Amino acid sequence: MHGNRLVHAGPPGMGIKWRMKGGMTMDAEHRADDRRTDGGCTRVFILADDLTGAADAANYFRTGAHRVRVGLNPDRPWDPALGPEVVQVADTESRAAAPAEARARVAAAVEQLKALFSQEYGASYVYKKVDSTLRGHLGAELETALQALERRVAVLAPSFPANGRCVLDGRLTVHGTPVHETAFAKDPRNPIDTDRIADLVRRGVSIPVREMPIPVVRSGPEAARAWVDKHHEKHMIVVADAQTEDDLSTLASAFAARQDVLLCGSAGLAKHLPPHWLRRGEGVSSAAPVPADQVLVLVGSANPVAHRQLEALAESTGLEVAVLDPVRLADAASSQDELAMAARRLAAGASGGGRVHAAALGQRRPATDTLRRFEDDLAAVAKAWFETVDARRIGFVATGGDTALALCRAIGVQAIWPEGEVLAGIPWNTIETPRGSARLVTKAGGFGEDDALRRAVDFLTRGAGS
Repeated sequence: MHGNRLVHAGPPGMGIKWRMKGGMTMDAEHRADDRRTDGGCTRVFILADDLTGAADAANYFRTGAHRVRVGLNPDRPWDPALGPEVVQVADTESRAAAPAEARARVAAAVEQLKALFSQEYGASYVYKKVDSTLRGHLGAELETALQALERRVAVLAPSFPANGRCVLDGRLTVHGTPVHETAFAKDPRNPIDTDRIADLVRRGVSIPVREMPIPVVRSGPEAARAWVDKHHEKHMIVVADAQTEDDLSTLASAFAARQDVLLCGSAGLAKHLPPHWLRRGEGVSSAAPVPADQVLVLVGSANPVAHRQLEALAESTGLEVAVLDPVRLADAASSQDELAMAARRLAAGASGGGRVHAAALGQRRPATDTLRRFEDDLAAVAKAWFETVDARRIGFVATGGDTALALCRAIGVQAIWPEGEVLAGIPWNTIETPRGSARLVTKAGGFGEDDALRRAVDFLTRGAGS
């Protein structure tokens, strides 16, 4: 390639390295050395505002010809050395940031992204991932991305029917209940106070926000395009109704090829975009990984769904959960004792021959605001376990985007490679750590039925068919 001789410089398997003449190395599975310019060679980039959202959307872009990388370095969200066969996902980690900081992070990521557009490839496509329950700074991030990318219209479809999220008449329901009447209304960082998406999006934006009703969507792609084109604003955000997979498929068909449109949504819409943007290839195997010797489950989410799932896991396995009390963690007089107690419980479980372990943040939170990130405390306990556990194959299950990110930072993960799904919207991934590769299942706090954590653990310890 370009006159460089490739020499095998490592063992076969994932992460294989190749050394080019002159001493440079590259990852044979993940890096591209050639700059192909054929018409079918496109690049896809995804902007997400938290880690679990990045991972669940990214997984759908794995094809026979493409892998997916979720970058965790906020200063370098994209890797310019990766070619078009790798779909790149950037986690701006802006969902819990202040609105101005969220805008700044999105703008910086887009500016770096635009520099990659000049490379010698075909078309470049961008998807803006948002939360399916509307958490975060939807309007601020969409407006920033839209203007920075010099697009005219952002089409927003947060529906995710496979996980009970549907939009009708511009309002979002979760399993039939208005989102602001669910546990998401009490989210500690992003409480939701209305189910009307346009009202949330309009907060802090200066551009028009319109609603595309379900009869337009169900009239087909041409009708959806005509509906958008009859509005002539310089910039506009369109909230699209969608209740079914067919509705989302229509929106993807209508706008995937439009260079003046920025498609935005949850993993639900993302699922329908690869056929429009990527080569089909031979298909990607989603077989389970080699069974893990040790698995650690971390629940940092305050969502009651996540804690019901943890209780179900404990009841079915006899597992003892090391629970950290955020109230005690917030108190300087008791925080170190609380951390030490949880670390001892995990260590005792490992030394006692147990294969599955769990640690969680209790649902009780301090009465006053605190700057302490309790997910970092949970991750510190996980790091201590990870550095001492005697196992060659290790798996993690992390519930909550902040929990997953804190874990990755604590154990030195720089990137995540999605490999498949345990359940709809719950992906499993390969992570590279200083101790070698490990497996990570990421799950949003409100996703899944009561047996979701048990099934994730079974997947890691026994295989996909368990």
